Amino acid sequence: MGQNGVVAAGQIDFLVSFGKGILDNLANIHQHLKKMLNLKLANKIKSPLAKSRYVNQYKYIITTPVLSRLCPPFPFTKLDMKISYQLLHHTSLILLLSAVSGLCSAQSNTQAASTPVASTETVPMTVATAPAKINSLIKIDEKIGTGAEATRGLYVDVHYTGWIYNPNAADRHGLKFDSSRDSGQPLTFQVDARNVIRGWDMGVSGMKVGGKRTLIIPGYLAYGTKGSNSIPPNATLIFDVELMDVK
Repeated sequence: MGQNGVVAAGQIDFLVSFGKGILDNLANIHQHLKKMLNLKLANKIKSPLAKSRYVNQYKYIITTPVLSRLCPPFPFTKLDMKISYQLLHHTSLILLLSAVSGLCSAQSNTQAASTPVASTETVPMTVATAPAKINSLIKIDEKIGTGAEATRGLYVDVHYTGWIYNPNAADRHGLKFDSSRDSGQPLTFQVDARNVIRGWDMGVSGMKVGGKRTLIIPGYLAYGTKGSNSIPPNATLIFDVELMDVK
């Protein structure tokens, strides 16, 4: 095996050649084994094994060209011969499948290596890098809070300042139209109860007390085609919000 479990090209060639060689010789080996089962050696083989289960049993020796390279001559009983043939058959198939699998793996890795992978660089969104056209709600955390979290159904106190979104301005701030800071009184509302514009329900949800977040809200999540007072129809808005309390 090569690095990362990939079969190297040289190893694949060896496995393919080795497996093919065994398959090519299976027919000859089969015939040879059948003949050997009918042969009885005149002389007993002197071996430490003869002192155990081979005592008074006929001995058989496999000396085919293929197997002689794999193992030295070894005494076999009739049962051993049958089992050996079955093992040989299964082993050859396993070796061939391993070779094919390794070849496919190597080809797959070669193809993957030759195909360039598209890289994606994630750049943290900032107000200055916000796009000119806003198609969805953008939430930019300026400070992560550590207090209670604003979730659906809870009441929250929020300080905010709102501007018309101006993509030509460095800070994207256009006309300021409202701010709770001016009165010093935070806005209280129930999260996701549709008592405020949709962009606020979506944008404040998930904040924690003490957190500060900038919301850039497209027109369809704000005041839509009707607008409101100094806010023109379909206007994109930008808010700086700070979560003061969760009740």
